[in-house]
Amino acid sequence: MPPVIYVPIGIHGYIRCPVEAEPPVTLVKWNKDGRPLRIEKYSGWDLLEDGSIRIEEATEDALGTYTCVPYNALGTMGQSPPARLVLKDPPYFTVLPGWEYRQEAGRELLIPCAAAGDPFPIIAWRKV
Repeated sequence: MPPVIYVPIGIHGYIRCPVEAEPPVTLVKWNKDGRPLRIEKYSGWDLLEDGSIRIEEATEDALGTYTCVPYNALGTMGQSPPARLVLKDPPYFTVLPGWEYRQEAGRELLIPCAAAGDPFPIIAWRKV
């Protein structure tokens, strides 16, 4: 389990229980802040077949410390190390470049582009 789980604010995200097991995992139980997590209490949260939690729209309700306990036919090896969930702003454009620019050959062309987010995004250009 990573020490920090990053989930984007306002869009869907996942909390995964990274586990390898033979025989395969059949059940994953989750704890949040030291208590059993009752997923049904959170609107838009689903427990997936692989034991991951899908959050439809991440809000401050998701903040906390999570642990998972995977089970298979032989039982469990116990609880994962704790992971703190942190909300991050997905990148978004503050200045969007246009679709087409024309300039005389040999002259300078400036194309505006700016973005924001947490962590601050890196803008990369690609010629199509």
